[in-house]
Amino acid sequence: MDASIFVYATAFFSDPNEPDDSVVVHELAHQWVGDSLAVERWSEIWLNEGFATYTEWLWSEHEGLGTAQEIFDGTYEGIPAEDPFWSVVIGDPGPESMFDFAVYARGAMTLHQLRLAVGDADFFQILETWTTSNAGGHVTTADFIALAEEVSGQQLDDLFETWLFTDTKPVLEQTSLQAQAAADGGSTMFYANLVRQLEARQR
Repeated sequence: MDASIFVYATAFFSDPNEPDDSVVVHELAHQWVGDSLAVERWSEIWLNEGFATYTEWLWSEHEGLGTAQEIFDGTYEGIPAEDPFWSVVIGDPGPESMFDFAVYARGAMTLHQLRLAVGDADFFQILETWTTSNAGGHVTTADFIALAEEVSGQQLDDLFETWLFTDTKPVLEQTSLQAQAAADGGSTMFYANLVRQLEARQR
């Protein structure tokens, strides 16, 4: 029987006696995005880390800790435009920023914007088709965009250009802007834990 051992810094967990589910969810997601689906080039690492991070958001939503929209809003509103976070071009971050927090969080934000653009039915169909049709192979950002456009019937170049390939904070046309309301709920705690965990990975 094969065995896997994972070693994490204590900063990954809010309480060593009560491990944070998000770490487990993130790493389990890599069985699909990262292992079964391998990126063709390391420059497209967001396809691994952004997807695994969005899985954490979906788990938070499932567990009633904060919706993906609340986490998106908390992230968007909580990071000012001048923060270096927004200067990382996550679609091609370069070797120095390959595992920057922005690749994880802005990657997840990209997926959430796609979800809002195409609706839940098409979004989850895209994810299912993506992980099944490419199983055991190598994938690219262009592949994902093509699939998203095929399933949704929409032209999505602008969306992905904005969220993956710009070095400034995107301007939202519409947003629920629930960050203030979320400040009293579980999503803020979830987001704070996520920041701490991802920063710990870079040490």
